[in-house]
Parts: sequence; C-alpha cells; structure tokens
Amino acid sequence: MHYIMTKSAQELQDTMVRLGEADGDVTIAGPGVPTQFLEATVFSKSKAVVQTGEFVDAPNNNDDKVGIM
Repeated sequence: MHYIMTKSAQELQDTMVRLGEADGDVTIAGPGVPTQFLEATVFSKSKAVVQTGEFVDAPNNNDDKVGIM
C-alpha cells in the first residue's frame, strides 16, 4: 500500500484521475505496472489521503515496509 496526502479538492481530483487513468506509465509501483487498487479517504474539504496498491499472491519479504508519499 502507498499513501498520498492531498491538500486541496483539486489536488485530490488530479491525483485520482492521473492514477485511475494510468496505463502503466504513471503509477507508484513503477513504469509498466498499472494501479490495481485505488481508494481515497476524505477528512475535510481540503484534506484527503489516496491509497494505492498492487495485489500479490504471497507476501514478499522485501516489500514489508509501508510507503508514504
């Protein structure tokens, strides 16, 4: 999971559109990896967190850290 803080409604919208429409070129995971999970939690009119993630079959010991962007 990756977390992206947004500080305005416009930034939230831009982030969700950019990640939601990505074809694998614009993702947190890296080039060629499409966003598989996309969700947002809105806290107020100006603050929200966008969560992205990639589904896996089993945990990877190298990926046990949570990324905060």
